[in-house]
Amino acid sequence: MEFSNKLVIVDYIGNCNFKGEAIGHVLKTLKEADDLLGDRYNVKYILTSDYAKYFDNDNIIHTFKHSSRVNYKGGRIKKTMFKLKKILAVMKVLRKEEKIWFLNTDFYLYLGLLLSFTKGKKIFVTNYIDYEKDGGIVGIAKRKIYQLSLKKIAVEFTTNPNKETKRFRFVPDYSFDQSKYSKYFCHNKKDRVYMCGGINEAKDIEGLISTFNKNNQSLVVKGNFSSEIQYEQLLKVKNKNISLEHTFLNDDEFYRNIASNKYVILPYKKENYYHRSSGIILETIFLGSIVIAPKFVLRFLGIDGIGYDDISELDNFKLDNIDKNKIEEIKKNNRQILKLYDSAIIQKKYLDIFSEKLG
Repeated sequence: MEFSNKLVIVDYIGNCNFKGEAIGHVLKTLKEADDLLGDRYNVKYILTSDYAKYFDNDNIIHTFKHSSRVNYKGGRIKKTMFKLKKILAVMKVLRKEEKIWFLNTDFYLYLGLLLSFTKGKKIFVTNYIDYEKDGGIVGIAKRKIYQLSLKKIAVEFTTNPNKETKRFRFVPDYSFDQSKYSKYFCHNKKDRVYMCGGINEAKDIEGLISTFNKNNQSLVVKGNFSSEIQYEQLLKVKNKNISLEHTFLNDDEFYRNIASNKYVILPYKKENYYHRSSGIILETIFLGSIVIAPKFVLRFLGIDGIGYDDISELDNFKLDNIDKNKIEEIKKNNRQILKLYDSAIIQKKYLDIFSEKLG
């Protein structure tokens, strides 16, 4: 079937580890975009080379050679050049394409927008960062650039339900499809706490290890550490009740591990993760496990779980003391929340918005 209504989905960042393996939930959202829109639009991709290998070549119209691996192994000059290359990548896309969805973004998108001629273009953006709250001179400058570039955007998709306006549209960046998750669902879950995903400066991994050293509860951490030095240091200070593994999990391992554990903890830092979505938290409730996380994250996502204001509140945490009635209530509430993330509802929201703007 041939399409004339081309929509180009762009990821000019390509979040990956030092080996070039995709990290975070961007890869999933990139792939789901075609599932959501492919029946109505001719979806094509512009990606970094690290991400292009996960897609059919027929659907890729261009690849960027730059790589976010530099964030692990590059010095200051290389990291500065990476930022410049991101701006130039955005500008190149804006010169060549007409209908564009920037699905994975950072501040450098808005700089590229501001420096580009965009008349007649239809530009859609998914944004996870609240630039309005940044303080200081740099923060004020970022906020001004962001506000000016918004005039060039048809719609900014946000995961913040409190930000919805005509230009800002709230659409969850994750969708729940029962058929995809049912094969992983596990009824006999292990009575322990599990952590996975990218382990970087946005997560208080040191506070987590310190807390579980004190409470002596079973904790399993399997994730991709951004700092091998930190990983080696934590191996030396952790107690025997804690298992640490610096590893990259494929999708199958990722889902099975979450589903097989009763509790999944995400120790996000407020300064890094305020008003941001979390793919792992959503995957956890999709797979029927209980989330342990800061209250500010749970409130933002509208998710029920075991919340804390400071991770030290878990110093005396005991798995045997968790109220079973509370757990059943959490599960019941989260089953209701799943309806908001139903893939059919998410698809309709996107199609309605794109139809309104593109026809």
